Amino acid sequence: MYKKIMVRAIIISGVVVSQVVLFWGLDILAKKTLLPNIAFEQPYRLHGESGDVQGAYALSKNSSYLAWINGGVLYVEDLVARRCCYRGEQKTDSFVWLPDRSRLVFVSENQLYSLDLEGEVRLNRETEAQLPEGYTYTQIAVSTYSNLIYLMGAGPEGRQDILIIDLTKKLRYVDNQDDLSFSRLAVVNKTGSLVIQAETRDGPRLLHWAENTLTLISDDGGIGDAILLGTNDRGFYGGRIDREADCFRTVYYYVNEAAGVLEEPVAIWQGELPMSAEFLPFATGAGLLVSPEENGESEAYVIKMVWGANHEMGLPRIHVLGLPLFREAGAPRPVCRVFAANGLTYLEISGDQYCWRLLP
Repeated sequence: MYKKIMVRAIIISGVVVSQVVLFWGLDILAKKTLLPNIAFEQPYRLHGESGDVQGAYALSKNSSYLAWINGGVLYVEDLVARRCCYRGEQKTDSFVWLPDRSRLVFVSENQLYSLDLEGEVRLNRETEAQLPEGYTYTQIAVSTYSNLIYLMGAGPEGRQDILIIDLTKKLRYVDNQDDLSFSRLAVVNKTGSLVIQAETRDGPRLLHWAENTLTLISDDGGIGDAILLGTNDRGFYGGRIDREADCFRTVYYYVNEAAGVLEEPVAIWQGELPMSAEFLPFATGAGLLVSPEENGESEAYVIKMVWGANHEMGLPRIHVLGLPLFREAGAPRPVCRVFAANGLTYLEISGDQYCWRLLP
C-alpha cells in the first residue's frame, strides 16, 4: 500500500513538475522571441482602424510592429506600447517591411516613402523621381544588401510591369517582352535577385531576374505548375501544384547565393494538401497556410521551416503542422494569421482583437 501511494505521489509530482517546466519554458521562449510584456493566449486590442483591410497584415522583423492598409490608409501598431504609432495621410497602394530592421517602404500618391520606427518615427521620401502615373502598385520587394527596390504595378490598360529603383535612384523596368501577367514577386536579399510568379495559359510559372536578364526557371519538364512561396537571404522557395488532382504536392528550395547562378532545386517537402486553399508567403521560419473549407468545417496547416544550428549551412527540414481554425465553439473566426520571422510564433487577428500564439 505504501509503495502504491509513493508511486502515485511520484507520478503526480512528475506531472506538476512537467507542467511547471512547460510554462517556464513558454515564458523563456516569450522573452526570447518577443518582449517581456507580451503574453501568449491573451487578447489585445488594435488601436488603428481595421474594418476594411486591403491585402494582408505584416509584422516587422522583430515582431514589435504590425502594419496594414485599411480603406487606403496605412496604419502601424506598436505592439509593445499598444498604440497606433503611425496613420498615413494619403492613399497608400502597398508596403513592405525591410528584412533586417524596423523600417517599411510604401507607395503613396505615386511617391515612394520609407518609415523608420527605430527610435523617433521618421518619414522619408525615398526618391525624388516621380513614379509613372496611372499605375496601382500592388507589391514591393527590397534588397537591403544591394539597395534595390522593386515595384510591381498594374498600368492603365491592365498590363503588369515591374519597376526597379537602384542605388542611384534611377527608374527602369524589368524587360517583359512576352507581355507576361505577373502576380507575385519576392527578392533574395543578399544577391538582389528577383523571383516572379507569372500567370500563363499553361498555368503559373516561376521567373528569375538577375543581371538584367529574365529567365524562365520552371516549366512542364521541371516543377510544372509553380507558385512562389517566398525567399530568404540565400535562396527561395517554390511550390508545385498538381491541377489534375487538384492538390498542392511539393516545396522546392533553390540556392541563389550568386546573382546569376541558380543551383538545381531540391524537394524539401512532398505530400498532398487540398487546393481549395489560401497560400501565404513564407516568413523566415514559417508561412504556408492552407485553410480549406468543406461543409462549414475548416482545417488549417502551416509548413514550418526547421533549420539546423548553422542557418547558413545546408537545407531546412519541413514540418507540416495542423492548427485549429476555431479556438472554441462560438468563438469568432480569425480574419488572418500573421507569422513572426522567428518561425515560432504567430499573431491571430479577428476584427480589432488579436492574440499571440505559439506554433506547435
